Amino acid sequence: MTDDLVKRLRDWDHVWPDDMNKPAGNVFGRAADRIEELEADLAEYKHVASAIDTQWALSQDEIADLKAELVKAKEAIECAELYIEHIAPTQRRTDRRQG
Repeated sequence: MTDDLVKRLRDWDHVWPDDMNKPAGNVFGRAADRIEELEADLAEYKHVASAIDTQWALSQDEIADLKAELVKAKEAIECAELYIEHIAPTQRRTDRRQG
């Protein structure tokens, strides 16, 4: 449809079968309607793209927060491993001597 409409607009001096029993210039009205449809589609696309951009930015912030929490968790695990490896055995020996 769009290609046909474009072709008819570009070759305006030729009478096309679709235009045979219609008023002169009808193709321009159809073109205007199609342009309005495309503008509405574009506006919707821009709205959706804006929403996606907003969600993307929020997700990047959340990812950064989660990475920071992961670093803290890894540090806590390292501290726990050091405690288990070095301090806990010493603590158990001290507890046995006192008991």
